[in-house]
Amino acid sequence: MIGRANHLQPYATSTSRVKCTSSCDNGIDKQCVKEHPINVFEFIIALILIGGAVATAAVVAIVFAVRGIMKWAKKETLGGGKQLYLDQEKGAEPRDIQNALRAYLHARGIGSRARSISNQVKAAQEKQANLTAVVKAKFPEGSISNVKFQSAVDTAYNVILRNCTILSNRINTFDVRDFQALERANSASILGKKEIVTDVQAERWRLMHEAIASMDDIIDANERILLQLDKLAAELALVGLEENEAQSNEMLVEIQTLVDQAKFYQ
Repeated sequence: MIGRANHLQPYATSTSRVKCTSSCDNGIDKQCVKEHPINVFEFIIALILIGGAVATAAVVAIVFAVRGIMKWAKKETLGGGKQLYLDQEKGAEPRDIQNALRAYLHARGIGSRARSISNQVKAAQEKQANLTAVVKAKFPEGSISNVKFQSAVDTAYNVILRNCTILSNRINTFDVRDFQALERANSASILGKKEIVTDVQAERWRLMHEAIASMDDIIDANERILLQLDKLAAELALVGLEENEAQSNEMLVEIQTLVDQAKFYQ
């Protein structure tokens, strides 16, 4: 009994939670060791502090993300990046035009024009490649028909690229911030929130609208040429009958007329 009591003494004198580290077969001879009791209050406080730190870090990350998005959105709305001026005598390479337009694709006032020009560059590339393949398939290389149609396709393609180069240069000189400020001032004047727009502001507003209208004219000219290239591709697919070839020749004349008109844009 004395040995039994001595064995149980550590357990009896402790107010701590215990755990068994070994046991005998009959479950009587167990050796127990003391553990410090768990303080539930301190544990809860620790959880709260950890949770607060995680929440604070998440809020900080969200704030920085929102600021970054707002900064990007402002840059996109106002245009930004390095201005790129291209050689418009011969027309720039498609990749150069796209690079020059990239900063203005979402700019206020001219973003939709920049996207239209970008799409026209892509469309011109695709149509030239498609028509070149059709011409090669339909007419022997070096034949009069081959040279005639291929020359028309290449000329139309080059004119579209030249027009897009001109448009890109105009967009790069367009003051988006000034446009936005004048737009607000003009709207406020119409609503009676301000007295009147000054003469200088009114003249600047008029010039900007004239510049936009001029861009729209060139974009429209490009669209007409692209449409004629589509019609030409459809007609060439039917070449073989004399009447279809005659219609194709008529379209060449129409394309040449549109190309000649577009050459006047500067």
